[in-house]
Amino acid sequence: SENIKKSTGGNTANYSVNNSVGTPSSASFDASDSSIIRLAFGTPFQNGITNTLTVSGITDNENNLISNTQKPFIYFIVVPASFHDIVINEIFADPSPQIGLPAFEFVELYNASSNVFELNDWSLTVGTTSKSIDDFILVPGAHLILCHEDDTFSYKFYGDVIGLTSLSLTNSGEDLYLTDNNGTLVDEVHYEDSWYNDNDKSDGGYSLELINPGHPCQSASNWTASENTNGGTPGSQNSV
Repeated sequence: SENIKKSTGGNTANYSVNNSVGTPSSASFDASDSSIIRLAFGTPFQNGITNTLTVSGITDNENNLISNTQKPFIYFIVVPASFHDIVINEIFADPSPQIGLPAFEFVELYNASSNVFELNDWSLTVGTTSKSIDDFILVPGAHLILCHEDDTFSYKFYGDVIGLTSLSLTNSGEDLYLTDNNGTLVDEVHYEDSWYNDNDKSDGGYSLELINPGHPCQSASNWTASENTNGGTPGSQNSV
């Protein structure tokens, strides 16, 4: 928040990145703002890997020293998503009666690919209603919970969550579509309450879980009711 003393801000030894990246090759001040320093690295960042930038020894012009600071960041190359790169992995359409999960609907996404995706302006369509997804970076093997924006507090303890302006899932079945910011279809599910394979669980409180997210089949044979005692597994590996 202060202008940085040039002798400290321009010293490349005051910065380092883990994962064998090391110190930058240069540290240059922004032409119009002396509180901003641009770092250039000779060692390339690995695609899709979370790194940590460590900053120390920096002072402002009054010689106030910055606390040792570590900031995570991820570098990734933007690639278009192919069909089933990200899958609809869990559906909680009927939260009543409450078994253990919060009594609010959700749809969970899972990145089944080896690529990193930025979900800004992607859409989840329920029936004929499409809702935009806020900016989020989904790394390989990660889950993302989508729920109504009023219910995000209840699900943030389970993992990453983004609120939609509305979400209404039909208990007996619904058509779900996931599309990217170009309108390209990434995944679709046409679930039915018969997919629970359990008459008691189909009455409510349990989610539908995808059995194998690496399998291209998104029909009844690859879905069943959650076996988790809470009724579902938002933000983590499916129980089935």
